[in-house]
Amino acid sequence: RMSEFRSLVAEIEEEGMVTATDRVLIYNLLEAGNTEIVHIMTPRTQTQFAAAGAKVSDVITLLVEYRRLRIPTYEDTRDNIVGFVHAEDLMDLALDGKETGALTCSEILRKPLFVPSTKSVDELLDFFQSHDERAAMVLNEYGGVSGIVTMEDVLNFIFGEIAGEFIEETSYEREAEQIFVVPGSMKLIDFEALTNFGIEDPRLTTIGGVAFRHL
Repeated sequence: RMSEFRSLVAEIEEEGMVTATDRVLIYNLLEAGNTEIVHIMTPRTQTQFAAAGAKVSDVITLLVEYRRLRIPTYEDTRDNIVGFVHAEDLMDLALDGKETGALTCSEILRKPLFVPSTKSVDELLDFFQSHDERAAMVLNEYGGVSGIVTMEDVLNFIFGEIAGEFIEETSYEREAEQIFVVPGSMKLIDFEALTNFGIEDPRLTTIGGVAFRHL
């Protein structure tokens, strides 16, 4: 039924009733309902964490170095997330002239949100809007942390192609026609946007994961 609807939208575009941009947006919104957030999140292995007892100055270094808006904070293990340290909160402290040298993460935490990895992209958008939040930790079926997902991830999924936001050339090399060298951590949805090879997988989220399974 999805393919039929896509064909109908394409026909309507040919008749001039919608623009190409409208068509891409409709397609992306349809995909948002069928795509689990595990496919758009930043995985645990690429997420920067801070211990609850860490100094704020160390967290500032992480925020600047990795250009993050927030850092998840944990106690004991990274599966026990106790909150987020937000860059805007640190900025407010600085503008108020407050000394942060002696502060630890635990003193400025915001309550974390948690979502299952099986939640769809459109459900996550509604979830963020209803909670007035912009980030959540993604949990697997065993309650462990799989990664972090943000409102930016959702909006990039829906509007990225429309806005012309493509994969940075520094993240891959094109050796020849239809031959690419990409990092194993590249998300499947990004790989597909780059190559149009039609590689899909219901569980795996990176091209490296797909390649490893076929070794």
